[in-house]
Amino acid sequence: MAKQREALAALHRECIRFALTPLFRHDDSSQPGPNLLFLEVLPEFASKL
Repeated sequence: MAKQREALAALHRECIRFALTPLFRHDDSSQPGPNLLFLEVLPEFASKL
């Protein structure tokens, strides 16, 4: 059970890191990053694990 929890926490960390890291240089700071919407998918995916 502890290994599963560690793996799920690692998945969350990497997904958050991915969502907050732009794929390209984002010059307009008023617009959200291109990966930010990925955070909406994360809870749906993680609940299935």
